[in-house]
Amino acid sequence: MVSAAGPAPAARRGPASARAAVGLVPDGVRVAASNTLSPHLTDRTVVRLAAPGLLGRAPAVEWLVLDRADGFPAGATEGVLREVAADPSWRVVREEAGIVLLRRGRG
Repeated sequence: MVSAAGPAPAARRGPASARAAVGLVPDGVRVAASNTLSPHLTDRTVVRLAAPGLLGRAPAVEWLVLDRADGFPAGATEGVLREVAADPSWRVVREEAGIVLLRRGRG
């Protein structure tokens, strides 16, 4: 895994990894995303800002797209990743260049 102090946010690293991850999110789903990635999903999904405590809220998100270098809100991405690590229903779909795509498994 990339450290929290890893690469610069997607906008400065180049869009390839972010574009690939965002492109895998299906239309019409509920997704939580990092601040830098959420604008790329708003026209086709229901988007929430990824922040600690989000996973326990209803209606539940089905997908997460996280930029490990996105610092807003402070600690949000790492906090969500800690919550996901404790929940076996989540699986990593893709992880590249600090962009992590996860999907909640079906019951």
